[in-house]
Amino acid sequence: MLKLYKRAEFVNLMSTEYKSESEDKDESFPGTDSEPTLFNFEEIKQSSSLNDKLNEEQIQELHDLQLKSSKIFSNKPGKKHLVMYDTQPIENTLIQYKPYRISPRQTEF
Repeated sequence: MLKLYKRAEFVNLMSTEYKSESEDKDESFPGTDSEPTLFNFEEIKQSSSLNDKLNEEQIQELHDLQLKSSKIFSNKPGKKHLVMYDTQPIENTLIQYKPYRISPRQTEF
């Protein structure tokens, strides 16, 4: 005999946390307006409140990380196109899959 299958219930979790005003504000980083990959870290450090929130070792770590991965960061918000894929389908190749049932939830798109 087979046991009755019971699907796990979906649980919604709502958490309320108090955030102080300083955590709610976004940091503005000046010096990142001209070229998309050129940053003036000293200008950012002086004009922002990094000195209040981080010690010198953490600021140096942040600077090293920014230098190490400068191609990742962009001054303009949006997508950064680092990798472009070019896939060529193989002609005259038949792709087959075994048939299987799909739940109604998966078919709703």
